[in-house]
Amino acid sequence: DENACCSEWNTAMGKLTGWMRHEIVGKMLLGEIFGGFCQLKGQDILTKFMILLYQGINGHDTEKFPFGFFDRKGKYVEVLLTANKRTDEDGKIIGCFCFLQTVVPDLQQSLGYMQEDRESLSKLKELTYIRQEMKNPLNGIRFT
Repeated sequence: DENACCSEWNTAMGKLTGWMRHEIVGKMLLGEIFGGFCQLKGQDILTKFMILLYQGINGHDTEKFPFGFFDRKGKYVEVLLTANKRTDEDGKIIGCFCFLQTVVPDLQQSLGYMQEDRESLSKLKELTYIRQEMKNPLNGIRFT
């Protein structure tokens, strides 16, 4: 809801986290559920989750944000978090839907390749800029 309390918890979330619906609904997502029941690796990830959650509550959707937590048995679970605004029948924002997609090795690998592609493109742009900056003085020398 608009106060970051959990109002829905489906069976898939129960299987993923180890916590059942009756244990979770009504609790605060930040601090109680994630950070309490489902431990996080650090305060930094809790802060990032809080920002994403409140962005969703304010109408800014987020897709496939890498997120991880420890389930009830202490196993680390890696997921991709998608947050979308939740509206009533009048279109007024009344909260946020959060969806978790488990990261399978193939998906994780392809996300790694996407990151490498972005880094390669960035390096290519930088090298193109350096090349152009070197050519300008050389062109000046050539014409004198």
